[in-house]
Amino acid sequence: MAQMHPLSLAFLPIERLKLKVFDSAAELVAALDNPASECSLDAMLALGYDANHSDRLLSLKINHQPLTTQLNQCLKERWELIRSTLLCQSHIAELIAKEASAECIVLILVDGLSWADFSKYWQGIEIEAQPVLVDGASTTEQGMKRIVGNPTLAERLFAKGYERTYGFSYWARDDNALTDHLFNRFSANVDKVRSFQDVLEQLKKLDLMGTYIQIVRQGLDGLCHRHRDRPNIEHYVHDLTQDWAALLKLLEGKGISAQVFLTSDHGILWKEGNTDFRVQFSSKHTDPPRYFKQAYPNPQTLEVSFEGSTYSLLTSPNLRRNFNVNEWGVHGGLSYEESVVPLLKARILHED
Repeated sequence: MAQMHPLSLAFLPIERLKLKVFDSAAELVAALDNPASECSLDAMLALGYDANHSDRLLSLKINHQPLTTQLNQCLKERWELIRSTLLCQSHIAELIAKEASAECIVLILVDGLSWADFSKYWQGIEIEAQPVLVDGASTTEQGMKRIVGNPTLAERLFAKGYERTYGFSYWARDDNALTDHLFNRFSANVDKVRSFQDVLEQLKKLDLMGTYIQIVRQGLDGLCHRHRDRPNIEHYVHDLTQDWAALLKLLEGKGISAQVFLTSDHGILWKEGNTDFRVQFSSKHTDPPRYFKQAYPNPQTLEVSFEGSTYSLLTSPNLRRNFNVNEWGVHGGLSYEESVVPLLKARILHED
């Protein structure tokens, strides 16, 4: 019996050990006691500890933290295991719709925030957070579309009685195809805003009972692509923290119950602090640095599908091309830094 993070299984040589993993000690013991079961395995492991079986099974406590850059060592090889262990980005809409029970539901879509940067820089506010696997290319378009889902979260919540919708974005639906997609099935109440403060000012004026609110907010994406000086990542995450706190305070003052969720389309693999980048392919400076928009079988790539097309994601620390002069980070590929993002949750209760 192993008390361990289930994701740590990805680091074990399961095939070489002929290891069979069980979700509980009871299941393991049942397999041992079943005369019809095959006992050709070298090792059997149950996740968790059960005192009822301590007389038969060795118990271990493994203090291993798998959510570090070391995950890159096994992310491609253990892709299916990791997908089955972590919440996947493509399942977020389903999860939120299932958990929705408050009078107001809010989802904040952040453009660029990794679990790594969140864990390092998000400070001062206690929150419920869990890691999410970006189960595909870690790009803005694909990540945002996976989050809202199909059917969209707005459609799922409408079926549960959240018939009013309000949306906020930096881009108008008429000018931006992705924005139009993200707010599909919304009413006319989708506002183009300049800042998160604009969102707060609008929400102060609105009756939010029975509503679903969807907010697109800038994250760290803009810092990595086109920035003329060393970006202050900590500062930007601090601003995001303050906006989260301000939104919760505003909702508390509304006198209704609310559930607030925040997640990101992708993380960022930063240039600073990484000295082992390898340019593996010859590409133009305009090509995506971390993926191919077609099948490209290679030991350094993982093929994934999206909307009927195949994409080949480069593993870390491989690049198609060198960094451009104003690039401070990259995304689109497969790495702990790009492919694991946070999902934050907060519940505001209101008692009559």
